[in-house]
Amino acid sequence: MDIPLYKLFLSLVLLSCLSVTGFTYKNLQGKTFDDFLNYVKLFFTFFSVALGFSFHNTIAVLEGHSGKRSEFVRTPKFNISSLSDSWKNNKYINTKLSP
Repeated sequence: MDIPLYKLFLSLVLLSCLSVTGFTYKNLQGKTFDDFLNYVKLFFTFFSVALGFSFHNTIAVLEGHSGKRSEFVRTPKFNISSLSDSWKNNKYINTKLSP
């Protein structure tokens, strides 16, 4: 019986996600099994949205590194727009700690 490596990996990921979810639920809520199923649904919804954001941001970073033009315009930090500008005498730099 030869199990493909990707199936083993995916089953371990699923098992770890469910165990973390179950442990978290039991410590925070600790109620009935139906409540746990509702919690799992909400958790996977949250996890899917978080993965979607991560995927979208990854695509944006890769497009930025490859030089693709977009509507994003970076604001110059400390208003430095050329090599001759200096940040040392900028009014936004605090020289004293606030009380």
